[in-house]
Amino acid sequence: MVIGMSTACDPSSKNKSSFYESTNSTSLSDEDIQSISLNSTETDVLNVFGEPDFKDEVKSPKSVHFIYGKEQSRFDVDFLLMNNKVARYHIGSTKYKTNRDITLNNSKEDVISAYGKNSYTRSDTGAEIIGYFDKVNGTNLEFGFSKNKVITIIYSYYTYSK
Repeated sequence: MVIGMSTACDPSSKNKSSFYESTNSTSLSDEDIQSISLNSTETDVLNVFGEPDFKDEVKSPKSVHFIYGKEQSRFDVDFLLMNNKVARYHIGSTKYKTNRDITLNNSKEDVISAYGKNSYTRSDTGAEIIGYFDKVNGTNLEFGFSKNKVITIIYSYYTYSK
């Protein structure tokens, strides 16, 4: 299931940057999927996952999505590569999980138990989002929920600017 995480569609939602200063940092430095983490190279991804089932090239900013799964819109994992390095990954099925054993269908309580209470909550495109900032490493992890169940997980670099 693909769930958009853009605030442009939901006028009542707040951008995650509005929570940055009031949210304490959570270490996310151990996050990866089968040894692929942020900043892994394109070659690393190909060596671990093989050729993607789908590729989606973006002209601006120049980037490419390596999408693994039976359908492009119902993927298992989507790696966003910029300058040949992983800048974000998006877990879209129960095939993959975070390093703290959270996957789709886990509850909010499971997420908070695994990652702690140093989080923010916002709404986006009808989904409730619980997010964490790793301010030391400049990363962000967000879990999207519907009916108290995780429906999407996105881990990315994050640069805060006022």
